[in-house]
Amino acid sequence: MPSLRRCPWSQIDPETMMMVSWFTDWRDYKILPFGGASLSEEPAFVYAVIHHASTVIREIETEQARKQKAELDRSMKKGRRHG
Repeated sequence: MPSLRRCPWSQIDPETMMMVSWFTDWRDYKILPFGGASLSEEPAFVYAVIHHASTVIREIETEQARKQKAELDRSMKKGRRHG
C-alpha cells in the first residue's frame, strides 16, 4: 500500500469541505445551512449536495457489507474444508 505524503483531507478544497459539513450537520444534528426546518425548505443546491452525499455513503456502506459477507462466506467454506 502506498504511503500518504499528505493528509487526504488537506487535498479537499474549502468549498467541498463546506458541503461535507452541510451533510454531517444535517445527518448528525438536523441543522441545515440556511436555517430551514426541513430539507425541502432549503435551496435546491443544498438538497442536491445532501442527497448526493447520502447516496455516495449508502453505496460505500453497501459495498463494505458485500465485501464483509464475501469474506465471511470464504472463512466458513475454509472452516468446513478443515473441520
